[in-house]
Amino acid sequence: MILSMTKLKTMRYILSNFKLLFISFFIFSCEERIELDYDNFNPGSLSDNDGKIVYQNIDIYPILSVVSTDTPTVDNSIKTGLVFSIDTVIAPAGSTFNYSNFSIDAPSGVISYDNSNGGFSEGDYVASVNVNNAGGIAKYQNAVTMIVKSVPIQINIDNASVDVGSLEIGEIATASITDLSGQGVVNSVTYKLVDAPDQYSIDATTGVISKIQAANSGSTKLTVQVGSNLGAVTAEDLLTINVGPSPTLNFVQLDGTSQLTRVTLSPYTAYKSHPPVLSDMTATSWEINLPESLTSFATFFSIGDAGEVIIIGDANLPEGDYKIGVTPTNAGGISLPFPEIFSIKVESRAKVILEDLINGPGDSAPPSSVSGWSSFVISGTVGDGSTWKKMGNIAGKWSAMRRWMGGTYVGDSDEVVLREIDLSSVDKTKPTTIVFSEVIGYGAAYTNKYDRAFYYGEDTTNLSSGTWSDSEWTAFVGLGLADTGWLGTNWNAGSGPPQKYTTSINLNTISGDKVYLNWRMRRKDTQTGKQNGQWIINDVRIEQPDVYVAEEE
Repeated sequence: MILSMTKLKTMRYILSNFKLLFISFFIFSCEERIELDYDNFNPGSLSDNDGKIVYQNIDIYPILSVVSTDTPTVDNSIKTGLVFSIDTVIAPAGSTFNYSNFSIDAPSGVISYDNSNGGFSEGDYVASVNVNNAGGIAKYQNAVTMIVKSVPIQINIDNASVDVGSLEIGEIATASITDLSGQGVVNSVTYKLVDAPDQYSIDATTGVISKIQAANSGSTKLTVQVGSNLGAVTAEDLLTINVGPSPTLNFVQLDGTSQLTRVTLSPYTAYKSHPPVLSDMTATSWEINLPESLTSFATFFSIGDAGEVIIIGDANLPEGDYKIGVTPTNAGGISLPFPEIFSIKVESRAKVILEDLINGPGDSAPPSSVSGWSSFVISGTVGDGSTWKKMGNIAGKWSAMRRWMGGTYVGDSDEVVLREIDLSSVDKTKPTTIVFSEVIGYGAAYTNKYDRAFYYGEDTTNLSSGTWSDSEWTAFVGLGLADTGWLGTNWNAGSGPPQKYTTSINLNTISGDKVYLNWRMRRKDTQTGKQNGQWIINDVRIEQPDVYVAEEE
């Protein structure tokens, strides 16, 4: 029994130690272990012309498109991205290239030239580039050469010089090409004329050159350009065209003999020229050619069956000098323009349709003593010596209508003097101008005391009863009461001279066959009392454009 207990204790001891050993083993077996083995990263760097960036030179034709280099190779030691830019491009002498058409793709380094519009002429174009990298900016001098080859095309013409008639129409020559490559690389050929007159054309596909319009005599040289898949070639003065004697055309004056070079007329004058003299051509129709400044008046111009130029009256043409051309067409439909064959000068001249110098018998007489004149008092003291009167010889110089504040007078009246104008024989559609002369004074105190105004209207009924109605009278621009268009005093001790006013009136607004011109003087509302002075009106005129007969020269 005692032995058994001893064995039992021994086994428990062994078991406890085993557990401890097992736990210790487990703990130490789970301990983390870190190893510090790694390689250092080296991005690599570039330096000027170090050979680590390599382009391949390229041979190209100047195709009408974008041409590019290949992508340059980069040394394997360079581990980071690069940024390329163009430093310089050295072009051959006499090149027609455009520097701004060069570009570079910044990440790849591919250099391109946009030759869509041509101009990338033959020769070597040497580009230097800058490369931004981890070590800074490296420059690669003369990194790549773009060798632009000549386009292997020769332009031919079947007849270098042709003689044609002025009115001849049709094919006159044919351009063609030879592929100089010897390899048949040229295709997509197209032909065109460079800066050629409108009388000539070329078939873009066949190269056939045609005369499509009549032409004046003389020699013309045509330049032909050929486009292709490899670029364009130009042959200067490839074809000479000798045009024989051409028809002539001359305008003569209405006498049928004297040459016509210019016609002077008013904006409203009607005119029809003599038929022109056309030689070496029979016209079946005519066309008139106007300058752009007269196109809006084209409906007033026409041309007769014999080529006579016709201008309809009342066109109201703008003043100026204008070149007129005509184009005759023959029975075959061939036209020959004669530009600027003669000129017309539109010149306005004034015509006086009424002039009233206010002459006639009587001095210090009522205005009504002169035909067409009348006067009215609107308000204030009547017959105080300051009323309007017809004067025969003011200061020994002027016969006029005068309002004089002098002697025994109150000077508070508002009075008008009127001139009736008969419009029954006046063309109210024409621009119309009113002109009159004035002497006023004695000094500025007079114009400070009194206002003057100039109106027109059609009805004097209210005036006859001593009433003023603003709705019946229209003030001429700038010449209303207290307006700024009025001039200062000019009495000058009776020496004047008269000062002239010129103002327009639209007679289209007058419904009847009469209009009244109305000169009014009244004391200003802010003034009292009186002031010596006088207002003199004379030489009243109405002017319209003179529709004079056209003058040829």
